[in-house]
Amino acid sequence: LLAKGASGHGRDAQDGAVVVPKVPVPSLNQLPHPFGGKLVTAPGSVKTISIVLPCAEERSNALNTVERFCRRTPKEQLAEIIVVDDGSNPPLQNLFEKDTRRLDQDPDCKVRFLRHEMTIGLMAAKLTGGKAAKGDAIAFFDCHCSPKTGWHEEIMQQINENPRRMVVPAITDLDMDTFDEKKGSAVNAKCYLTFDLDFKWFDDESDFVPTISGGL
Repeated sequence: LLAKGASGHGRDAQDGAVVVPKVPVPSLNQLPHPFGGKLVTAPGSVKTISIVLPCAEERSNALNTVERFCRRTPKEQLAEIIVVDDGSNPPLQNLFEKDTRRLDQDPDCKVRFLRHEMTIGLMAAKLTGGKAAKGDAIAFFDCHCSPKTGWHEEIMQQINENPRRMVVPAITDLDMDTFDEKKGSAVNAKCYLTFDLDFKWFDDESDFVPTISGGL
């Protein structure tokens, strides 16, 4: 349901778009909320979603990613789009203010900017965005993704069936010219690490994913 392209963050420089398998997480009853908030555990209680985009030197990719999520996510379910600027120069907010689309002022996009003055890395940027998120669910995506229309539906369905789940998207190739999925793209969702720390994609018939791709 998402298209994923090359990264400027020094991480996961690969292509991709998204479908949506699901992964239940073992019991979280004894665990604190990872971002210091309150866990939503009642089935059917997840109504809104925060999109967190950790971005470093993404420039036009950031603009296009925000636009795709804004236009292809129902406004009643989109809590916000958080752009975590991980030390970009010039700051990404400046680019949004100069762009003719003015996504930063579009009330349907609900864009918020958080900034690190220096690049401190993908996981730290995710943590910054996750702590600030207000939605019932938090979705982390790289800053070079293009969701298909309806991308959120199965994700929200799976989380509402069991709010303890983590839902992993499938990745296909992004056409950087159209900023949509390439025709005939392969689909990847599941990955693992070998004992020599080599990263491998695979698929099987189960709903379980042993390792989550770093950009998700």
